[in-house]
Amino acid sequence: MKPYLSFFRKRVFSQQELLKDKQRLRILYEKAGYPDAEIGTEVRLPPFEEQSSNRRNFGEIPIHFTIVEDHREVINRCQFSGNKAIDT
Repeated sequence: MKPYLSFFRKRVFSQQELLKDKQRLRILYEKAGYPDAEIGTEVRLPPFEEQSSNRRNFGEIPIHFTIVEDHREVINRCQFSGNKAIDT
């Protein structure tokens, strides 16, 4: 039986994949009207001695995203000038 959501799959941590995820978040925020959103990531590797092999989260790497949206940009009005082909 396969899980419905992909984040339930166990994967190996990759710095490149983290950068791709960060870029995907940036695109989502731009499309939502936040082109100046700042997205930060922090990977917190726990010391090995704090990871017990009998714990459920053994081998997990906590990744924290910090997002500052800034201001939302909204277009209220759009005016075109110089249109000679279409009667408006």
